[in-house]
Amino acid sequence: MTELSPKEVRTEAVKAMGSPLGELYDVLSNQVTWVHLKCKEYRALFATSKERIEFLNEAAPAFFGGLQRTLLDDVLLHLCRLTDPPKSSGKRNLTIECLPELISDPSFREEVKGMLTEVKGKTNFAREWRNRRLAHREFPVLATADLESPTPGSRQDVETALASIRTLLNRIALHFMKSSVLYEHSIEDLGGVPALLNCLEKGVDAKRRRKGLPPLNY
Repeated sequence: MTELSPKEVRTEAVKAMGSPLGELYDVLSNQVTWVHLKCKEYRALFATSKERIEFLNEAAPAFFGGLQRTLLDDVLLHLCRLTDPPKSSGKRNLTIECLPELISDPSFREEVKGMLTEVKGKTNFAREWRNRRLAHREFPVLATADLESPTPGSRQDVETALASIRTLLNRIALHFMKSSVLYEHSIEDLGGVPALLNCLEKGVDAKRRRKGLPPLNY
């Protein structure tokens, strides 16, 4: 199978969907691929096994604790950017909410609007966290109210949100191009988490050998 260049992929989308829908779809498709890769990195580090967490804690517990929170916040912000309103403060936003108005077929436009409503519902937890904890810090009614602050959602919440987004984009791709994208199987570049873990393993094993301890299984 011949692999298309990014320019060729966009050209095919514009040819099938017309302009500007094809260009917008292509940009959003790339963004959806990117957020899936971010989630893949997060899972590889923090959602693989108890042994993996113990290994990271052995290497640099404070750093990886902070990184875990930062990566999750970044994923949630990415979900918000994908699903925010098409306009805010009088300026246009590039989001999947821009797609329906560019679809000329009334029946298919309504179908996409219905799917978009579902996406908004499944990503609402991310906007709630963004609005109350990331973009702003909600003022607690009482000093102890912060103990009952909202949570950033679970990994399952994130997976459900991603599934709804890729289902919507793939419905559009199937309608116009008779094809779909396996976003959940996106392949990361070389030099990602596996390379990091390989370097960490050498350092952690060397430290444990100096202490007379056996290597960790991660």
